[in-house]
Parts: sequence; C-alpha cells; structure tokens
Amino acid sequence: MKKERNLLITLIILFAIYVGLFSFVAGFRQNWFAFFLYFVSVYMLIKAYFFRSDSSLFFSVLALLSSLVFTSNSLQTYSLFQLSSILNMLVAMSFFVDFLFFQSKFTFYSFLTNFLLSFPVFLFAFSCINLILMILFLCGALAILFFVLLLSRYEKI
Repeated sequence: MKKERNLLITLIILFAIYVGLFSFVAGFRQNWFAFFLYFVSVYMLIKAYFFRSDSSLFFSVLALLSSLVFTSNSLQTYSLFQLSSILNMLVAMSFFVDFLFFQSKFTFYSFLTNFLLSFPVFLFAFSCINLILMILFLCGALAILFFVLLLSRYEKI
C-alpha cells in the first residue's frame, strides 16, 4: 500500500512539473510531446523500481528513447519510412535493456527477433544497403530464427 501511495505522489509531482513547464516555458510548447514522453518515462521507471516490473521498464526505455527521437526536428528531416525503422530499432533496444536487468529468455528472444528483422530495414531506410541486400539479410535472419526455433523445440534453451 505504501508503494502505491508513493507512486501516486510521484505522479502528482511529475504532472505538476509538466503543467508548470508547459505554462511558463515558451520553448516547451514546441516539443510538448517529447517532454510528455520523457515524463511518462520517468514515471514508468519509478514504477519499475517500486514493483520490479519488466513491462514498466520496457515501456520506460521505449518512451525515453522515443522522446529523444521526437525532441529534435526529426519530423521535418526524416521520412516516414525512416522514422518507422528508427522506432523499430528502439523497440529492439528496449527489449535488450529489459533483458540486461531481468535476464529473461523471452525478452532476449524478442530482442533477437526484433533486431534481426529491423536492422536490415534500418540500413535500407538510410541508404546504407540496397534492396537486394536487405532482402538477403531478411531471409538470412528468418533462417536463423527458424533454426533457433527448431533447436528450442528439441532442447531446453
């Protein structure tokens, strides 16, 4: 009961800070969404600390990294395809941070799947590789994931 009360007090304090910044700081209004994601990230991080929740840590890291992406003028400089590939990589990195703290096999396999499938698309979005190489990398990643799935079926991983 004490943890829920402390979490509610933290939420009220963060909301008051957010409303105060929105009211009095002029530059805050231009990046209000990025700062909102940042405050949500801080709240979820505190919640993950209080309750040892891996999903709260995952969403905290995802919101923090997304706030860093949206703080810059990324909506004007990047295309929609590039932004979606960046967000896919952020999901993979969030799974990796979650794995580092909680050592769960599920989060490691989720990180591996997301990273192997989104990294070639990320490279293609920023013109580092061409379409044929991206398709080859994706086929190789799917083959690796298929063999890992076969191995995990016959053996306790």
